[in-house]
Amino acid sequence: MKSRTRFHSYGRRKSLNDSASRSMAKDHALHRDQTTLAAFDQLEQRLAFAVGYATVNDWGSGLQADLTLTNDTKSTLTDWQLSFNYSRSIDSIWNAQIVSRTGSQYVIKGLDWNRTLAVGAVQGVGFTAGAGTGAPSNFVLTATGATTTPTVPTVPTTTPTTPGVDLWKEQFFAPYVDMGQYPVPDLDGLAKKYGVGLLTLGFMQASPSGKLAWAGYDVLTLDSSNEQAVAIRNEINALRLVGGDVMVSLGGAAGQSLAQSYAQRGLAAPALAMAYSEMVDTLKLNKVDFDIEGVAVAQPQILKLQMDAIAIVQMSRPSLGVWLTLPVLPQGLTQDGVNAVRIALTSGVKVDGVNVMAMDYGDSAAP
Repeated sequence: MKSRTRFHSYGRRKSLNDSASRSMAKDHALHRDQTTLAAFDQLEQRLAFAVGYATVNDWGSGLQADLTLTNDTKSTLTDWQLSFNYSRSIDSIWNAQIVSRTGSQYVIKGLDWNRTLAVGAVQGVGFTAGAGTGAPSNFVLTATGATTTPTVPTVPTTTPTTPGVDLWKEQFFAPYVDMGQYPVPDLDGLAKKYGVGLLTLGFMQASPSGKLAWAGYDVLTLDSSNEQAVAIRNEINALRLVGGDVMVSLGGAAGQSLAQSYAQRGLAAPALAMAYSEMVDTLKLNKVDFDIEGVAVAQPQILKLQMDAIAIVQMSRPSLGVWLTLPVLPQGLTQDGVNAVRIALTSGVKVDGVNVMAMDYGDSAAP
C-alpha cells in the first residue's frame, strides 16, 4: 500500500508515526466503529428497498439525474427490475437498461455485473431526459429473493448524495492502494489494520478499447462483469458500509491516461468529460485525483484537453473535489508541474489541492 499524504501546501510529509496522524487515524477508527453500529441498527429497523432521486443538472430543455437503489431488505435481490412513472422521455441511461416503456411507465433492470444486489448494497443509475416536469414516482421493485413487491418511496433531493461526504476534511490521510493487484486488496481489512478510514485507489487508465479501466485492463472497465472487476466494486461498498470512503486516482507512472487516448483519437473535451462523469457517478465519488507524471506532465495540449474536461464535470458536480498529484524537486514543483497547475486554473478547474510526490528513493535518485 503506497502512502502519500495530501496537503494544501508544500509542507512536510506526514507519516503514521506523527502524533497528529495517529490522532487522526484513531478518530477515523472510532468513527468507523460508531458508523458500523448505526448501520446495523438501521438495517434491523428499515428492512425495505429504498430509491433516492436527485437532479444532477437541469438545463431547461432537459436534465441529468441519478437514481440510488439501496437494498435494506434481509435478502439478496437477483434479477431486479424497477418500474416507475415518469413524464419525461429518457434519452440515455447507464448502470441499467430500459426493458420497456408504456406511456409514462418505465421498467428498467440491472446489467450483467449489477443484476444482483447484496444485503446493504447501494447501486446508482444515471440518466438524461428531455423536457418535462416532475420527478419519477410510484416505484415498484420486483426481484428473485424479494418476499413482496414493495412500493418504493422517492427521496427527492436537489443535489446527488454520495457516501462518505462528511469524512473529507480540509486535511486528511488517504494512502494509495493498487487496485490492479490480484487478489483484489481487502480494503476493509487494510483500513482496520492501519487505522485509516480513507483510501486512494489507483490507477484508472485507458484500456486498449479506449475505456477507463483499473490498471488499463479491458476486463476491469467500470461496466465489466469480470470476477475481479465485480470484487473491486464489492470491496468499495464494503469499506463504505463500515464508515470509510475512497478517492480514485487516474493516470500514474505507467500506462496511458484516458486524456492521452482521447487526444490520439481526436476526441474533444465534452466526450472526455462524459467518461469522467460516468466514473464519478458509477463509483459515487466525492474526490478524484489526477496523477500526472512522466511524459504526461510535459504534454500541454493534452493537459489542456484534460483540464477542460474536468471543468465541464465540475460544472454539473460543483461539490466534486479535484486533486493533482505532481512530481516535485527539493525546491518545489518542477516547471512542468507548475504549468499543469496553471493550465488547470485557467481552464476553470476548482483544484482542492496539490499532492506532491515527496517520496525518498535514496541518494542515487537525488537530483
